[in-house]
Amino acid sequence: MRDCDAIVNLIGIKRQSGEQTFARVHVETTRHLIEAARQVGLRRFVHISVVAARRDARHGYHDTKWQAEELVRESGLDFTILKPGVIYGRGDDMITHLVKMIRFCPLFPVVGKGASILQPVSGGDVARVVAAALERDVSIGKTYEVVGPEPMMLRDVVRTVAKGTSLNVWIIPTPIWFQRVSVRAMHALFRNPLSTPRLSCKC
Repeated sequence: MRDCDAIVNLIGIKRQSGEQTFARVHVETTRHLIEAARQVGLRRFVHISVVAARRDARHGYHDTKWQAEELVRESGLDFTILKPGVIYGRGDDMITHLVKMIRFCPLFPVVGKGASILQPVSGGDVARVVAAALERDVSIGKTYEVVGPEPMMLRDVVRTVAKGTSLNVWIIPTPIWFQRVSVRAMHALFRNPLSTPRLSCKC
């Protein structure tokens, strides 16, 4: 990190694997980066969190994201915290996995009527926000949510992706217990599941 002007911390995982736990990746890595910045006299620190980060001991993903934010706020560095919503773009998780699921089976289960709200944001827009934060001292000490311009219900996100890839899809309203079973099945069967037991809790 010597001779660098800033740190942009993008490190994060959506499922735990072996030694790669939420606490180790989200919290301890951030702690090490802050300490390294202090050692080399590097002041500027942009931390990428997630819009759903919150204090919640029941959900390790959300809680450790929040803990990392608190470390950055208390670091004494010239920080900016960015909290993106669901990011889409080339090589993303959301659209890639949605397409795979719809191709595998055009019957797409959603909790209730699929009315939960998302504000997907493009990866390009997130990158531009990072660059803008680094260029503008007014962002120092601030926390910003980074979301797309249009709130969309989950069922509309699924339909938009299906239409854009010329795939047929039928949205199937399902009870929460069925969703929990299906999410756990995805978590067990797929290396990179669309959702995991911890990430599916967005209440």
